[in-house]
Amino acid sequence: MTDCMTQNCGSLVAQKPNLLSRIATRFKTRMQQRQDRAAFQHLLALDPDILKDIGVSRGDVVWANNLPIEVNAACALEKEVRHRKPHV
Repeated sequence: MTDCMTQNCGSLVAQKPNLLSRIATRFKTRMQQRQDRAAFQHLLALDPDILKDIGVSRGDVVWANNLPIEVNAACALEKEVRHRKPHV
C-alpha cells in the first residue's frame, strides 16, 4: 500500500465521525428549535389583555411566529419590542 492510499483512507475515516457529529448536532439543533417554537406558540392562546401586560400585541406574536424556524421567535419579538419603546 502506498503512502497516498494510507493518507486517503485515514482522512476518510477521520471525516466520517466528523460528518456524523455534524449531522447529530444539526438534528439536535433543529429539535430544540421546534421545541422553542412550540413553547412560543403558547402566547397565541393568551388573552389580549395579558399580551398587553407583557408589552406585545397579538400581531407581534403572529409576526414572530411566522419567522423562519432558524430564528428564535422569542428573541426576535423582544428585540422588536425594545426597538419600538422610547429610550428613557
